[in-house]
Amino acid sequence: MKQYRFDYIKENVDKWNPSVPRDAASIESLPLGVSPPWITLDEYIPPKDYYGEVIEDFDEWYNQRHEYCVKLAKEYKEK
Repeated sequence: MKQYRFDYIKENVDKWNPSVPRDAASIESLPLGVSPPWITLDEYIPPKDYYGEVIEDFDEWYNQRHEYCVKLAKEYKEK
């Protein structure tokens, strides 16, 4: 299973105003940062993540993103 990176999410959340809640729902509301697949008659370009890496399985990518957001929210709660 391919592991995806989500560091950009933490970088964005760190820039938030302190009054914005840093819970999982708020963090997951950030834009996905995914370029959609491009399909033409001659070519297929797969979706890519924020870092330009090919997303082989979108469901797996989304699940990993969700887990990252939950973990990040927990870290902020513990601070």
